[in-house]
Amino acid sequence: VLRKSKIIRRFALGDVKLPIAQSLIHAVGISLIVSIQASVWSQTPIEIHPTNDPRLNVEVIARGMSIPTTIEFSPDGRLFFLDRETGIVRVFNRNWVLQTEPVITVPIAYHRNEAGAMSLAIAPISEGSETRIYVSHVTAEDTWCISRFVEDGTGRGDQLEKVMDFPDCVVGELESTRWHNINSLHFGPNIVSDLPEQLLYISFGDGGGIKPTGDLSIGDPAQDPATWCGGLFWIDPENPPKLGEGETQNICVGLRNSYDFCFHPKSQTIYMTENGFNSYDEVNQIRVGGNHGWPVVVGKREDPRFVDPVFESVWVTAPTGICVYPGGSLPDEYRNRVLFCEWGQGEIRVLDLEDPSDPKTKVTRNYYLLGHPDIFNFKPINGWGFIDMTPGPDGAIYLSAAPGAGPGVTGAILRIVRSPDVREPFVGIRAY
Repeated sequence: VLRKSKIIRRFALGDVKLPIAQSLIHAVGISLIVSIQASVWSQTPIEIHPTNDPRLNVEVIARGMSIPTTIEFSPDGRLFFLDRETGIVRVFNRNWVLQTEPVITVPIAYHRNEAGAMSLAIAPISEGSETRIYVSHVTAEDTWCISRFVEDGTGRGDQLEKVMDFPDCVVGELESTRWHNINSLHFGPNIVSDLPEQLLYISFGDGGGIKPTGDLSIGDPAQDPATWCGGLFWIDPENPPKLGEGETQNICVGLRNSYDFCFHPKSQTIYMTENGFNSYDEVNQIRVGGNHGWPVVVGKREDPRFVDPVFESVWVTAPTGICVYPGGSLPDEYRNRVLFCEWGQGEIRVLDLEDPSDPKTKVTRNYYLLGHPDIFNFKPINGWGFIDMTPGPDGAIYLSAAPGAGPGVTGAILRIVRSPDVREPFVGIRAY
């Protein structure tokens, strides 16, 4: 039996590598997973898992609920989540009690593959005690749309209304149409004009179809800013555009299957995860008016026609949730760093930026906070893949996860927290 005390940690600047033996301990769970007997809905962690940074742990704080595709905190500190397969929106109160009744159920017509109810965004300014919440979902007409409802501050939703349809993203009879459609919604600072101060941003995949790269694909929807496909778009939800105005709302083109994005508070730059075709998963630094390559090129190609990603992975990891840590209870060096999680590998990575205030800054280093470069398809926490991540009002980073998808599969909510016992310095686990 391997013992934790026999493992030698090696942290050195440059080629930093965690010995395989320690990762094997992660895999078998010997001496490193502490199970705590508690309710499945509790502020007290149900499980505690170590990370590669000895100062940080990942706590499982809720499990057994329907799969939380999107998690987001309201302005008053409650955590809402959305179930892709049912369209149910649920909420934890600030004492981490899961409300028994759904906040609301958003109607969906199809919920397989990458269709159903995919994303949820909460307006940053509440009107009195009411909160406006926006949801992307597939309607009875097999068309993606964004709807919104009002939440009254006590966990009850009402006044569901459609904001906008997207007929370029149709979930039809063909299997290929059920992939790469609306992925993520986020409110963020207005980077295209002066007013309003906040806009609703929407990431779209390339409209479906599993296809390789090549110059003959220039006519693909992902290369056409007039279609609501393969790019990042913005709308003012109080004055939504007309259906034919996709080009005027376009931020960038050339995206294949961009799962999530976030804004850096120092530069207002958008960082976005991108799932490649059998290789070259990416993190993109979005440029207004930029072309990020798909399906003509993937990865870093130094082609002046396209914006190269700031991070690329030659093998498939399926990057999903992404956030910038604003600072709080975690060690201060994590402030302004970009973190993203993976569905395929169940890993968490960190990107160091040369100058966080520079919208075109370079990534100087990336490393594994959870996971290991020498072990593929590892999924170190209960075999779960991660779906979403967001900073919490308490200074922790929250994640949603699940072992898979489909009927009967349940999910979990976790958080990255400071370990109360360890204060030693940490450099990182090499990424390449």
